Amino acid sequence: MKINSGIEFVYFDTPSKALDYLKSDSVDMLLVDLNLPEMTGWEFVDEVEKVSPDSVVILQSGSVENEQIQRANSDKRISEIFEKPLSESDLRSILGL
Repeated sequence: MKINSGIEFVYFDTPSKALDYLKSDSVDMLLVDLNLPEMTGWEFVDEVEKVSPDSVVILQSGSVENEQIQRANSDKRISEIFEKPLSESDLRSILGL
């Protein structure tokens, strides 16, 4: 899939690195896995709210259970939740393409 060159992606392999980045740089959108190495995705969202409250948060997980969907739908900080692997149409939807 060809991505518009105006979109910049930044990848972090740990939540702490992402949070450090967010303390000094802003992002429009965060794609967050619910299963992270240092904390849960929900804990990460709590931390993101402190440093980057205006960022759109989209969750993803390899196994999205009904409880997670309900929690995401009732949490105003969460824009959407997707099950991995993301399809091309999921990615287009996320990026607004």
